[in-house]
Amino acid sequence: MVFGALFSEGRSCKLHLALTIPRSTAAVISRALGEDDVRAIGVSVVGTAAPLDAWAPVDKELISPEELKQALRLEWREGPAQDDWRFAGEVDVPLDQKALKAAGSQAALAFRFVAFSLNHPSKIFAEASAAAHSLDLKWLGEGEFLCAAEFLAPENNVLTSSAFCQVIFGRDACQELRPADLATSNVAGGKDSVLLHLVVIAPRIPASNTKLVACGNVDELGNSELSRAPVLHRKDRKVPRYEATVRVSRAAVTDVQFRFFFVDAENAAHALLKESGEERRLEELYSPALLKASLERTSDGLLQLSYSGVFRYASTWKGAGVAVPVSSLRSDASAGIGEFLDIIDLVEWSSSCGLRLIQLLPIYDTGFDPSPYAACSVFALHPVYMRLTAVADSIGLPAEHDVRKEIMQAQSELNAFASVEYQRTLRWKLRLIELLYQADNNQTLSTPEFHAFFEANKDWLPVYALWKGLRDRTGEWNYKLWPASAKQAKDLAKVENKEYGAKIGLVFFTQYYLHVQMQAASECARRCGVVLKGDLPIGVARFGADTWTHPDLFRMDMSAGCPSMGDWSDAQNWDFPLYNWEEMARKKFAWWKRRMEMMSQYFTACRVDHVLGFFRIWAIPSHNWTGFQGHFDPCNALKLDELKELRAVDNSKAVLERLLQPYVTFREVEAAFGEQANRVVSEVFTARSGGAMLDFRPECDTVEKIGVLYDPSEPELSDSERAFREHARKVLWKLQDNRMALCFEKQYYLTCHMLFTSSFKDLHDDPGDPVNGVINKAKLSDLWHDFYNKRQSWRGPGLVRLSMIQKASSMMICAEDLGSVPDEVYPVLDQLGILGLRIQRWPPGGGNFLRSDQYPYLSVAATSCHDCSTLRAWWEHDDRLSAQKLYSEHLNHDLAPETCTDVASQLVVASNFRSDAMWAIIPIQDLMDMWDELRSPDPRMDAINRPGTVEGCWAYRMKWSLSDLKGKSSFNSFLLNQLQDCGRLDV
Repeated sequence: MVFGALFSEGRSCKLHLALTIPRSTAAVISRALGEDDVRAIGVSVVGTAAPLDAWAPVDKELISPEELKQALRLEWREGPAQDDWRFAGEVDVPLDQKALKAAGSQAALAFRFVAFSLNHPSKIFAEASAAAHSLDLKWLGEGEFLCAAEFLAPENNVLTSSAFCQVIFGRDACQELRPADLATSNVAGGKDSVLLHLVVIAPRIPASNTKLVACGNVDELGNSELSRAPVLHRKDRKVPRYEATVRVSRAAVTDVQFRFFFVDAENAAHALLKESGEERRLEELYSPALLKASLERTSDGLLQLSYSGVFRYASTWKGAGVAVPVSSLRSDASAGIGEFLDIIDLVEWSSSCGLRLIQLLPIYDTGFDPSPYAACSVFALHPVYMRLTAVADSIGLPAEHDVRKEIMQAQSELNAFASVEYQRTLRWKLRLIELLYQADNNQTLSTPEFHAFFEANKDWLPVYALWKGLRDRTGEWNYKLWPASAKQAKDLAKVENKEYGAKIGLVFFTQYYLHVQMQAASECARRCGVVLKGDLPIGVARFGADTWTHPDLFRMDMSAGCPSMGDWSDAQNWDFPLYNWEEMARKKFAWWKRRMEMMSQYFTACRVDHVLGFFRIWAIPSHNWTGFQGHFDPCNALKLDELKELRAVDNSKAVLERLLQPYVTFREVEAAFGEQANRVVSEVFTARSGGAMLDFRPECDTVEKIGVLYDPSEPELSDSERAFREHARKVLWKLQDNRMALCFEKQYYLTCHMLFTSSFKDLHDDPGDPVNGVINKAKLSDLWHDFYNKRQSWRGPGLVRLSMIQKASSMMICAEDLGSVPDEVYPVLDQLGILGLRIQRWPPGGGNFLRSDQYPYLSVAATSCHDCSTLRAWWEHDDRLSAQKLYSEHLNHDLAPETCTDVASQLVVASNFRSDAMWAIIPIQDLMDMWDELRSPDPRMDAINRPGTVEGCWAYRMKWSLSDLKGKSSFNSFLLNQLQDCGRLDV
């Protein structure tokens, strides 16, 4: 239906909009816009129908100043500074009753309010998009319509997510969908009465058999008797929005006061939950002057009132959860690694302890790479997590079958290890899965259940299966070396294909049973009221099924990584290709939306890995393995003239050469290689005139070329030669990166580590030095700080991409925003209602510690994460002085114990539970360290990932089985009581 057709010249309704911004929300808006004075803040309205057809779409997050100028602007209604903010405006809505009637239920006006800075109009803060305001256009008639609304705070995007609506607050009895008791005619009301439309968002339902009512001081609102109060009904499965329409006497309108209640469905006089705060007064919602004037102007006509707001709960909801990778779970039924069906036991334990969320790491196929962040498919589940015995049961394998005996042997052998033996476990499982497939003899692939699964996944499953078949047949991961191309994939990916059929059928069989098992775990979590939180990695494997199938969506010549903003030690090249965001946008982000849709099959919450990457990413030419020669993408590059302005002498060419070339002196080479220096110089460098400065030869002028030249893995090398090559690589890579600027695709960038290079440090103010005196060092330093700290603000791309991610599913979205995060990120997370992560020892922007009692509500509190040492290992082995500071200054105790005792762990965990963060999600290692009996012997063995190293990563497995943990009644009672004491037990 085209809404513009609903309106015509001649007849109209005057629509008055009155907006209230509660004080708590006003504080968030002020912080996001950088404005302390409400008079420096404007509010406009965006919507989806005429007269809003010239406005920005209601679901658009990035709204330009030009679009705001076209939108309806509300005026500030002056009031005390400590009060709620109030704005008002009006617009004439043309009417065509015949078109309205024909439009039926589609005739609705959806709109949102957008706050913006009057001083900086590009700074905006739109209200929560998950529950936009809506007016039924059939309500409109000749006369006036007064619409009072409350600015929907960002937490409404969270509280209306599936994590809350389907799991935490998913009580069926209050989910009955019924049409609201709406007026059927625009002429209802008239001289003696007005129509009052009430709309309220109320996600937190206090009991399973309950009703929501509006009770007020007039007969039409029950005259303060709950049993007579009108019932509001829910119209939308996705959004907990309740509506009702009542007639109110004109004479009583100015005195109407009301509030919302949840009442017992069987005994409406019994209030289960009463709204906090004062009663709502219509006169204040619209302003006394406006309401009085509208009553007078419509004394012979139609006046309708509408209120759209949020149920006022007495306290904010807070919950707790546990973080643990699937791989780390231990049970008697699993084989060498945690499995999807182990999640069921984890859910039952979590629920019994009061933990309402389980956070997992990515669960997708990574092949033989143990890192869960190296997915070769963002859709395919990892075979290593399959419960083999459950598949054997499903296909009816006899108890005495040889495959069952092998499964038992694998369980016995693999479960004996204290940690995950990933390669060994995966090889066992892949072989046994193939034996199960052969024993099944294609029976599973003939079932209606499998055909339904295939139909739901046919957009990716056949091509993924073919990719695996080609990879296994060729033995080559790099598909550029394969004989087939992605264009052939759809034709080849058929089970009946003789060449690949058996392999493809095996993949279908594997993915089907993985889905069945993960679905069983997911359904158990929903039944038990436990949120399952998945993980969305920032990258994909370079030569995986996704890049093979969708090469246009990836920039294969580049790698994603992380810059070093300090010394030489921490630049990272993750070897993930960059996303081609422009092409993805052209295709309406279909790949991302499908990815989120697939995740939401199993999860009701999602952690977005490296959220900064959705704003800007560190882009590295694929040949620079070290990651230092990168630049931000997108990036406001330097102009050539800016570099020339750095000259200390009148020689621009000398300035550019000094900036762009690696800075290598014979002295450095000699110091690094000693007697081998001449060999290295002859193999790698050419000398400039004078011999003091060296240039890399063309065949050695990238990190990759140096790596190939001095490959230490070549066979038949002597020990001394292998050691030399390993040393040469490291030294020469550092010399190759020892430069101050880069030219890439005719764009100029300063290097991230420039201030710490000898290339920069050796600059001085002697213009007579033809090497180190040609550049003004102070100007260059100023330019670096400007380039990295002021020029690279990319709020717009981040807002568009994260909004798309959020709207692609109903999952609660959380962000990993640790480390050096630029200022533009936090207002975007605030606006969208995306929860950030807070770890006490990792404060944003550096410093010592975060105060857990100052965490924002829209955040996740944690004691550690999978990318750092556990709390106990940090205390005892990483930073003893900081542990003392945490103990004395933040926990208000004296001398910290030498070891992180169980009591010390309890204190730190409790400080996170007591924080204002919506969620406190504690790694399972830190939870078990609160109880002496459950601790592992060496906390350093509890680390999951050790960034920058390979050894020991992704191998952690719980010391205790889940059945053992469920039996630890003393610990479980302690944890339950701790959550109760800290206000994190859902009631």
